[in-house]
Amino acid sequence: MSGLRTPILPAVLVFAACGRVGAPLPPLDPIPAAAVDLAVEQVGHELHFRWTNPSTNLDGSLSTDLDRVLIAAGEEVIADVPATGPGRPQTFMLPARDRIGAERAYAVYFATTEGRLSERSVPVGVTVLDVPGSGPRPGARVDQGRVRVRWEPPNENPRLAAAYRVYRSGQLLTPEPLEALSLDDADFVEGEAYAYVVVPVRMDSGAWIEGVPYPAVEITAVDRTPPAAPADLEVRPFDGGAFVRWAPGPEIDVAVYRVYRRLQAVGEFVAIAEWPTTAFSDSEYAPEFEYAVSAVDRSGNESAMSEPVRSR
Repeated sequence: MSGLRTPILPAVLVFAACGRVGAPLPPLDPIPAAAVDLAVEQVGHELHFRWTNPSTNLDGSLSTDLDRVLIAAGEEVIADVPATGPGRPQTFMLPARDRIGAERAYAVYFATTEGRLSERSVPVGVTVLDVPGSGPRPGARVDQGRVRVRWEPPNENPRLAAAYRVYRSGQLLTPEPLEALSLDDADFVEGEAYAYVVVPVRMDSGAWIEGVPYPAVEITAVDRTPPAAPADLEVRPFDGGAFVRWAPGPEIDVAVYRVYRRLQAVGEFVAIAEWPTTAFSDSEYAPEFEYAVSAVDRSGNESAMSEPVRSR
């Protein structure tokens, strides 16, 4: 006859019966990390701020409730803007014409949706300077394989314009600013549309500071500029014909010269040849003929005709 057996309780129940309830953990209170890359630059009569929003909090958790960015000058909050998102770069522009001559230290810090504030960034000191103003809209034309941009000194503070930067559709073409009032741009795609912006700059403490941009000049890169008319045309008869000679123009893109002939002061000029050099031999010469010559560039633009000339 078998004896009675005592049931054995699982160990987990024994341990559960013997355990104690611990004190409740404090609620998480994540605070955003501070910005570490604040940069402040004067551009024209504005201050441009750049920084990166924090992606994590001080406790290492993700900064998921980042809400606002506060921009301070000293102890004064001068701007309160929405944060673009954790870990994302952000910019802000502050009008500064009324701050010329003032030196201020700027910092940024962050607020969460619950109102928790980060530490401030390391302050960046800036003294706002007066800068050269804008000027008349530049001129631009395509000629001889180049976009030629020309401009005048600025209307406001021209004495501060030590040089000029030129941008083409947002791309800086002049890392070293130009002292001249012109730029020839040969690095373009024919037929493309471009916008050129000239910006006067001044030098301060070894750094260039941009002034107020000129109005953009827009142009489609197609050469519609004809060469200059040939000059110094002469006709010299010889046995069996006449030589027609002329001086070359300054253009480097002339493809051919078009030679015209007519009876002296009678009728219209008629093209009799397209010639690659500046001398042409006419075997049909007659003393009553008058000649004129035009230049045609590689884009097909034809100059005006030279002054008519007949043999001497």
